[in-house]
Amino acid sequence: MNMDRITQESAANRAGIIEKTFLAVAIFAAAANGEVLARDNAQGPTDCSVIGDTCADGTIYVGISPDDGGSLFTTPADAPNVMIWDEAMAFVEELDTNGHDDWRVPVSGELRVLFENRDKGVLKDTFDKSGSGPSAWFWSATEDPDVPDYAWMKRFSGNYSGYVRKSQAVSVRPVRSEPRP
Repeated sequence: MNMDRITQESAANRAGIIEKTFLAVAIFAAAANGEVLARDNAQGPTDCSVIGDTCADGTIYVGISPDDGGSLFTTPADAPNVMIWDEAMAFVEELDTNGHDDWRVPVSGELRVLFENRDKGVLKDTFDKSGSGPSAWFWSATEDPDVPDYAWMKRFSGNYSGYVRKSQAVSVRPVRSEPRP
């Protein structure tokens, strides 16, 4: 029996196992970070399976909505101007773009998903992250349960967020979601 050949084969087998293990760990880590999420069972646009992909309808796949568990999509850009909360809610309610009329202001959890994925794929450089001005802050639909004149917003140029007066004029990025079976 040739021990050198067996040792070489054994080393090659171990290397293959290690390589497959590293690949599996890398895929799992990417999925855990929300970088790769298959949407094989999703309804609607199925051509965009990676966060930051542009779908055939022009929307951008953002991830999974923590609010309703659906596939979350956004527009390629913010609303054209900064606006107070009531204006933002009305603007998004009337929005009919990319073949959809079911857009909404994201709830706080969905805004967090947008923030976490703001530099992925085509989302990169579509949010104002340059400072603390009004265009770097984004409205959510989440109202303060104790103070009706306040709603949640988040600054995308840093990890700042909180309830503020609805009379502040800031940005809004519309979202929509589709159920996942």
